[in-house]
Amino acid sequence: MRPTVRLSVIQMTICLVLLAGPEACAYSWYVATTGDDLIGDGSPQNPFATIQRAVNEADNRHLVIVADGVYTGDGNRDIDLLGKSITVRSLNGPLYTTIDCGGNTNDFHNGFYLTRGEDESTVIDGFTIHGGYASMGAAVYCQSSSPRITNCVFRENTAVISGGAMRCKSCTPTVSHCTFYGNSAPTGAAVFCIASGSPHLNNCVVACSAGGAAIDAYEATSQPLLVCCDVYGNGGGDWTTIEDQAGANGNMSADPSFCEPAAGDFRISSTSPCAPENNDCGTLVGALGVGCTHTDVTVPEKTLPTEFFMNQNYPNPFNTSTTIEFGLPMPAYLALIVYNILGQRVATFGEGVLPPGFYSVRWSGLDDRGQPVSSGVYFFTLCSGEYKSPCKMLLIR
Repeated sequence: MRPTVRLSVIQMTICLVLLAGPEACAYSWYVATTGDDLIGDGSPQNPFATIQRAVNEADNRHLVIVADGVYTGDGNRDIDLLGKSITVRSLNGPLYTTIDCGGNTNDFHNGFYLTRGEDESTVIDGFTIHGGYASMGAAVYCQSSSPRITNCVFRENTAVISGGAMRCKSCTPTVSHCTFYGNSAPTGAAVFCIASGSPHLNNCVVACSAGGAAIDAYEATSQPLLVCCDVYGNGGGDWTTIEDQAGANGNMSADPSFCEPAAGDFRISSTSPCAPENNDCGTLVGALGVGCTHTDVTVPEKTLPTEFFMNQNYPNPFNTSTTIEFGLPMPAYLALIVYNILGQRVATFGEGVLPPGFYSVRWSGLDDRGQPVSSGVYFFTLCSGEYKSPCKMLLIR
């Protein structure tokens, strides 16, 4: 452990980006492909080489910040979060940070292996996880652990038995703004639930899985809940075992119109039903925003904002829904988050790269589980680099 706590300019900037609202700036440990587990101390100047090493050093409420790159080998797969209340977050999102599990028929490996009672205070944020090959839950195996997983891409993971990307046993993890693509398993090609495993999937895309039904539950006590999700093109069926949720809670089955999925680019076109302006939920569905510059209409330069801005929401106060408008003068990695007055994250509209332009987001007063929140004061915060702009909103039921 490092004997003293010294926050560098880089650390303070990252805290501005990641922690909006009344939360204190958490202590951070850094991981980079250029790091070293033997001589590194986990600082920005001398990072570790593996995620597991940083997790081992972290205490509750600490951050593990993972720089851009592809992370492979021991320490960067089969990652055990040790039951800690920590956040493991990529610096710039799943488009730039990949955990390559490197599993195969002779060498089984998961991405994360969580069995130590992790709860919603444990967060996995902003990774592409692919190449997992295991008996069950090749990207994320959850048993008696209910972490919060957000802004992740689960791509081409394979389970021999169940849960190509994720297996949930006796747990209720929250999975928000994630993209599942090309995962495979005989049962639950993308997600499998057993023994009262009841994950909450919010604003997720589940597409092009192979094998069994995309999302499957072993028994009636396992009840996955989907809100504002797009389940499309899965070989074993989209809503085969959860028929009652098709078309409900803002769910849909529509081509997400990924940019270049074969190349691992799961940004979406401007006409995608997963773009906020094109779906009934008014939120980004999936892990990445609009970004197909070769097919999207380019906004004329004279119409682009000249600076970052975010307008006061309208109406305010509001009862059923409210709209927030903001503008970006350049491409930016954004975190769009609603907090309550206690500084607790309530709803996540998306975290990812957006091109320059004018945007609007509509919030219907629902949390990340799709449940109505109570009357009160809430803060919508837009964070991008050193720019942070909070907006105070009043909900009256």
